[in-house]
Amino acid sequence: MKIGIVGAGPSGLYAGILLSKRFDVNIFEEHKVVGLPEHCTGLVTQDVIKRSKKDVVLNKIRGAKIFHGERYFTIEKKDVAAYVIDRVSFEKNFFDEIGDRVNLDTRVKEIKFGSNFMIRTNRGEFSSDILIAADGPRSSIRGYVSNSKTILLNGIQAIMKKEIEDEYVNIFLDRRYSSGFFAWAVPREDDMLVGLATYDNKPLLRLKYLTKDRFGGLEQRRLIGGQIPIGILRKHSRDRIYLTGDAALLVKATSGGGLYYGLLGSEILSDSIINGKSYEKGLSEALRELRRDYIIHKIFSSLRDKEIEKVILSIGHRSVIDEINKYGDIDHPSLVARRLILNKNFMNIYPIILISILRSGIEMFI
Repeated sequence: MKIGIVGAGPSGLYAGILLSKRFDVNIFEEHKVVGLPEHCTGLVTQDVIKRSKKDVVLNKIRGAKIFHGERYFTIEKKDVAAYVIDRVSFEKNFFDEIGDRVNLDTRVKEIKFGSNFMIRTNRGEFSSDILIAADGPRSSIRGYVSNSKTILLNGIQAIMKKEIEDEYVNIFLDRRYSSGFFAWAVPREDDMLVGLATYDNKPLLRLKYLTKDRFGGLEQRRLIGGQIPIGILRKHSRDRIYLTGDAALLVKATSGGGLYYGLLGSEILSDSIINGKSYEKGLSEALRELRRDYIIHKIFSSLRDKEIEKVILSIGHRSVIDEINKYGDIDHPSLVARRLILNKNFMNIYPIILISILRSGIEMFI
């Protein structure tokens, strides 16, 4: 059986590695090299790192400093909470395993449907019995499978001289830096990534505010950018077409991170194809967490600066921080959210949360 995979990002490459053990796999990538253009912060847990056969760790993170205006609080683990990886090397490690199946500099122009798929590219036509879309947040194939609403956040990052502590990520919640999301500074081995994602079309302007306000206008060595898909699809497969990674919106809406669930989705997809299982049923547990993340994101994205300030004051209470330190998990943020709801020091912001829910609209309950 022939399997065609559109997109040689981490999800597409990983699906190809798993499926190539049993099937004839062809991967199509429009860029000349994998891993570029770079657009990911690379903040992940051990669950992601263990899928790479080579060391890609640039830094180890113990906690985060959360800022809003002049206020901030710190959350931290006793041990490592997350890792900053070399995202380009991570992707190239996958490529090294399956590079002979990857068609680089090959753009898919058209897909013809029939008893099999005919994939027309700038380098010729290829037939396939199964089609996997791993073509990113702006997937051209997603519409064949699902018409669910997809919103794209505009992200931008600057690589700058490191001016923060090695073991702590900085998070900035000010609406001046982001409309509906947040900004960050992530320390790497020899530099730091300072960036943000926003719902509006002013990411570069907001980055200027961020770097000027928080880092005194430090020189930006290089800018990188990309888009983050936000939403939940009702369908991820149809008539031998499957979606994975950003194309399937397997992205945590709370953080914008897609590596963990993208790779998990590719594992579930590969298992479903090899063993004749339902892909949708296989995804069900992951989707439950992603739906919770989406609801949390919708609540936060509707908060205004004065409301965020009140939330910060509430979260800054010692008992609330202790809950976050104990139960916080960047791959499963709803775990700590459920604990916080029951914390008596968190209850005073219930009215703010309710107002934000009403402001968000009924679409959050999907």
